[in-house]
Amino acid sequence: MNRLIKRMPAPCQLNPDAWFPEGATGQVALGQMKSAAAVCNSTCTIRATCLAVAMRAEGTADGKNRHGVFGGLTPTERAKLAERRRQAVARAVEQALAA
Repeated sequence: MNRLIKRMPAPCQLNPDAWFPEGATGQVALGQMKSAAAVCNSTCTIRATCLAVAMRAEGTADGKNRHGVFGGLTPTERAKLAERRRQAVARAVEQALAA
């Protein structure tokens, strides 16, 4: 996934390490990711594409394959988004079967 994102023209290409805090934990890592996400959300022209690529590549909602900031979201935020999407699909299927 990172190879595909690296080919996209985006602000993260100027300092990719900021989007993937290595060695940082807890509030320090969260602070670094939130700063990177703020750049995504304010200046990135491919944010939606980046997020779509990440969500598709990561697949599951368990968060085991998630790291770094993609599409302006932290790994935890992407896991929550994946779960909300999964629940919406399940509700839609239930409604379709009940009709």
